[in-house]
Amino acid sequence: MSRFTPQVARIATVPIRIHWGWGFISIIVVLLLQNLYRTQIHDINAWFAAASMVVLLLLSVILHECGHAIVARRFGVPIRSITIYAIGGITEIVEDPPTAKIDFCINMAGPLASCMLMLLGALCWGLGTSSLVTLLGTQLFLINGMIIVFNLLPGYPLDGGRILRSILWFLFNDELRASQSTTRIAQLIGWSFLFVTILYASTTYDFINSLWGALIGYFLLHTSKSGHQQLLIRRTLTGVSVADLMLRVYPAVKPDLSLEQFVGKFLLGQTNQGFPVIYAPDQDVPQPLLGMISVRDLRRFTTHKWSLTYVQEAMTPIDHLHTLTPNTPASEAVRIFLDSKEEQIPVLDGETFLGILRRRDIVRYIQMELNRLTPRL
Repeated sequence: MSRFTPQVARIATVPIRIHWGWGFISIIVVLLLQNLYRTQIHDINAWFAAASMVVLLLLSVILHECGHAIVARRFGVPIRSITIYAIGGITEIVEDPPTAKIDFCINMAGPLASCMLMLLGALCWGLGTSSLVTLLGTQLFLINGMIIVFNLLPGYPLDGGRILRSILWFLFNDELRASQSTTRIAQLIGWSFLFVTILYASTTYDFINSLWGALIGYFLLHTSKSGHQQLLIRRTLTGVSVADLMLRVYPAVKPDLSLEQFVGKFLLGQTNQGFPVIYAPDQDVPQPLLGMISVRDLRRFTTHKWSLTYVQEAMTPIDHLHTLTPNTPASEAVRIFLDSKEEQIPVLDGETFLGILRRRDIVRYIQMELNRLTPRL
């Protein structure tokens, strides 16, 4: 778990994480809204009204994502977590939905949850017995209305793009073809937004509203390819395990080597930044991994202490390391690399060291497969 997205709650065993950017945006929104409410609302504190708007927005986004998660689990699709970012939420699934129908149901669940919240807001708005209930109902209605409209734009990772892809997947019976078609449609709509926005701005000189249209067009153009590319990456890694990509022959370091000797023998002229520590690197026999020594570990010691400090004192011990097994799916290894700052991760069978998987080896494999299999969008 990244320090930028701490877990704040757990709903039905699904971790709920909030990125720090959400807090930053929330403060800005509260400051802007309280100035607006101060002139428009006289019987309710403007700060309270602004803060309630932000809280309702957060709850609405969480419940929207919970809609995806609940339906996914009902169809047997495992969920890793829900993360709330400054511009929305992401429900991270462990495996892709197996069919177009299941994919459609999962993607529709979020907007349907927002529709229910919008109807609840309309009910409070219409039947409100006090100005506070009316205010909260109005806010709930407007927030979820905006969530629905924005999320149904046909661009990845928005629900609209995912829903369109699932429909085309059902019609074509080909997920890759559907994904590619969705990308092209999203790009066409994105360019159309930009063209209409430029035309509107040049004739009306309404540059403020034109800016929003331009941002939507840019967003669709910028994100439209990402969904297809992620699908291609997952496809290239399907059936691939760590054993297929790991390096079985890799330089290792003895624990009784001084840091000065380690730098001279291993780091100078090497592209590798980390090395496994084992008792007898020269012997071709199974050995337990003691830890890893890297450039990052060296930085904890001044250069004049290198001759007096041994590798076993400076290394990161095994219980503080990310580790993989040969049978770990390559897609899971990618997730671990993305969540950590590691450039290489040791591969173990129990405690026995088998080899190293490097980040750049996975990237190279994916690039080779993409160049071989994919046409240019």
